[in-house]
Amino acid sequence: MSTLIAIKYAILVLVLVLTLFFIRGFTKNLRRRADSRPGIFLKSFSLALDKMAPISILLLCLSIFLDDLRSTYPQFFSFAPLSFTSITALILLGFFFQKFKKNALSLFFTKSRKGQTSYPITRVDTLSKLISIGFYFVLALFLLDAFGYSANTLLTIGGVGAAFIGFAIKDFAANFFGGIVIYLTQPFGVGDQIIIKQKEVKGEVQEIGWYLTLVIDEEKQPLHIPNSLFSNSIVVTPSRRSHRLIKEVLYIPHSYFGITYSLIEEINSLLKTFDKIDPNLRHEAFFSGCEPTSCKIEIMAYTEVASLQEYHSIKQHLLKATFDIIEKQGAKLSEPTLKVSFDSPINFNK
Repeated sequence: MSTLIAIKYAILVLVLVLTLFFIRGFTKNLRRRADSRPGIFLKSFSLALDKMAPISILLLCLSIFLDDLRSTYPQFFSFAPLSFTSITALILLGFFFQKFKKNALSLFFTKSRKGQTSYPITRVDTLSKLISIGFYFVLALFLLDAFGYSANTLLTIGGVGAAFIGFAIKDFAANFFGGIVIYLTQPFGVGDQIIIKQKEVKGEVQEIGWYLTLVIDEEKQPLHIPNSLFSNSIVVTPSRRSHRLIKEVLYIPHSYFGITYSLIEEINSLLKTFDKIDPNLRHEAFFSGCEPTSCKIEIMAYTEVASLQEYHSIKQHLLKATFDIIEKQGAKLSEPTLKVSFDSPINFNK
């Protein structure tokens, strides 16, 4: 009997060694094929398999050995679960999924930064989190079944217990579901600039978590914002705007009032043909009134670019062209004036 057991375990060890050699060769070949292709999933799968395969084979063989010992000596394994092999396989599957997801997201973010993919980062991140929730929930049910517990009974008890737990963790639940709402509605995403005026928050979104959202402000300080805050606040996303507004007021001295309308006509002609000014949106120069020392000409137009740097460049070129028109007409802008009032007349003859 002992000889048969020794032969059986020797065969198991031999199969283990041969399997390890086969898996190593298979993973190397798979990685070479994955590196030669642009796809993300095959490369992520090969990387995860290369990391997990050796330890997985060893642990599965160990669990088979333990199951065999339990069948031979059941009196020593009364405390053990129903199947070491099933539990080991399920746990390894969970680790493999985590490795695969981490590799896939890392490769996707790298491609996104290089501009090699057009898929939105936030949508991919949302999808990965939702898939993870479903996968680990199903995996937990299978693990409970492997330990000999009825999943239906636990789900019933869990439903009753969840009502009591909900009151104790209502703030956590509010932030958690706030995160889900952000993922589903996508009012902003990673990389977007956001402004919450009520809380004086302004910065770039770095990460959207299940409980907190990380925002980096203009001074590069990290702000950790609870997700429930976004449900009760008005969030402005300047980075998602399609245009930027140019709105300037020019002051012309009263002595040039006679050429004001010809100035306005030339500026309007400039706006119609100026590069990067959207002709389909409001663009005009108009006389808007008089001040004590000058006349006001307002200029309004929308740029076709949302980038702040490009906007500043367009604005300065437009203003330079406008000043050239004013000089060409022989006019000039008003100079700053200072009005001084005295309570009583001053005698300068003293």
